[in-house]
Amino acid sequence: MPAKIKPSDWDRLLAPGAPQRAGPRRAFATVLITLIVLAVVGFGLTYALSYGIERNRTLQEERDATTIASNATEIVRRTAQAIGAAETAAVQPTATSAPATEALLGSSNVLAAGNLRSEPLLAPETIIGQICVGDQLAVLEERAIDAALWYRVRITQSGPNCSPQHVTTGSSGWASSTLLAPLVQP
Repeated sequence: MPAKIKPSDWDRLLAPGAPQRAGPRRAFATVLITLIVLAVVGFGLTYALSYGIERNRTLQEERDATTIASNATEIVRRTAQAIGAAETAAVQPTATSAPATEALLGSSNVLAAGNLRSEPLLAPETIIGQICVGDQLAVLEERAIDAALWYRVRITQSGPNCSPQHVTTGSSGWASSTLLAPLVQP
């Protein structure tokens, strides 16, 4: 049973600077602040989770698109190699003959081994095969992209076989000018 309040307690409990109990306004303010904090934290978690799920979905779609493009490029490359092999077996072109539709800008040779590409672009899906030091090239086209000079070339004579991915004589594609010797005009 609680102790009875004595009149002398009134002076002690209600004096200035005496500890006081919180009233209903303070309880309401505490509850309101707690609800606001919980709402902000809940909204933040919901936003973070939805952003993370959307970001993962976007990344997965980008990976899927890259895989599809890579697979399609590989199929096209293999088909082109198969067609090229069939044409090479059927008709042996001479190393100096050029198709009538291709204008020759000059000739060059490979100074540094690198990749022959289907497009003048540094991307894994554009690699056709390797060109090696000593390969002789016919330069068919020149293109400057992002301050880099690219040449569309055709392999006229293969040098030493430097890698299993070495392209065959007659293969065409794009090579960076950094891999080639200066052009010799025809």
